Amino acid sequence: MAIFVCPNCAHAQEAPDAYVGRSVRCLKCQARGEVTPSVPKPPVIKPPALVDPRPNTPPPSTPAAPAAVTRADLRIVICLLVALLGAQLLGLTSTQSSATRWEYKVESPDDALLDVALSRSGLDGWELVFARRATSDLGTVKYEMILKRPKR
Repeated sequence: MAIFVCPNCAHAQEAPDAYVGRSVRCLKCQARGEVTPSVPKPPVIKPPALVDPRPNTPPPSTPAAPAAVTRADLRIVICLLVALLGAQLLGLTSTQSSATRWEYKVESPDDALLDVALSRSGLDGWELVFARRATSDLGTVKYEMILKRPKR
């Protein structure tokens, strides 16, 4: 079998040997390319068997028994478990407080009044989330702002 590899998208497709040297279209991107003879696969060569370079040695002796667990070790483990439990509990309380409900508003102050509008909104507890400068077809410049604050 011959093979066609698209020069544009690298799509590969088998083709009959009769098409070798012909220009054909890619089935994916419709680019033109030439069918080439397929490359025979190299023979599989088995690697030589691995030989253990070590001389015949007796198996290693059994490891020594682990040291006995002391009361100090138990206290450390218990303290770590209590600390992990405390961290989990604090994590649960912080996720509950993150369920804050928000209210949003959109403002479009003139370019010259931006400082005044931001100061007024900040005093009312609003936080700026997004702002962009926009010009109209008439040439006027305004800021489009999205503000949020915790729902009261």
